Amino acid sequence: MLEFRGLLPRLAARILDIIIIGVPSGFIVGFSFGFTYVTERSDNFIFNIVMLCLTIIYMVAVPLRWKGYTIGKRVCSIHILTMNQSPLNYKVMLKRELFMLIVYPLSFGILAVISMIMMVTREDKRALHDLYAKTAVVSDK
Repeated sequence: MLEFRGLLPRLAARILDIIIIGVPSGFIVGFSFGFTYVTERSDNFIFNIVMLCLTIIYMVAVPLRWKGYTIGKRVCSIHILTMNQSPLNYKVMLKRELFMLIVYPLSFGILAVISMIMMVTREDKRALHDLYAKTAVVSDK
């Protein structure tokens, strides 16, 4: 039987991914721009686009390669799976990640808060992006 995982382990996994992958990537990309992205508006835009692309690549490609895991998810002993338990594919993972990266900010975070509430209150702990992509996050146990 699947043990669905809610807000706290998923949030912990995302924070670990940011620390392990996002911060070093930010420094590497920042050094490549000479840190002018802090003062130059055009460099800031390019820096943000590069970081967004790296985030999408990591959050889509790594779970595909590692059967639903990112580094953070592996540390937290959770992983992503499709609701029909078929293998993850690019379409599913892109839908899931782009929902989080586009729809949540466009709603000024309102839908992100609703998703957090859903992860706490729903029996299957699925958020809006999970419902849209037909995925769930489950425990390894």
